[in-house]
Amino acid sequence: METLVNKVKTILDDIGGTIGMLIDNYTIEEQEEHQEDFNERCDEIVELVEETYTLVSWPDSQEYMDEEWFEEEAVLHPNEPSAYFIPTKYA
Repeated sequence: METLVNKVKTILDDIGGTIGMLIDNYTIEEQEEHQEDFNERCDEIVELVEETYTLVSWPDSQEYMDEEWFEEEAVLHPNEPSAYFIPTKYA
């Protein structure tokens, strides 16, 4: 069964691909039309993750980075550099 973390990472990867497509293939006006949908999708991800994860900002997030579970279970926040969603069971 796919974990929540893997689902979120897949969605974030998809969003990243969508951003590239918008930049490469759409005019500025078309990009702006898609911006609201993109923002809503990001907000949905954040809400989903916050239900079972705790947002930990930098520099506090650094203390978790050496943990064995970090690469598999932590999720980088899509809009805040160096902030991670840490499983609540570890936070």
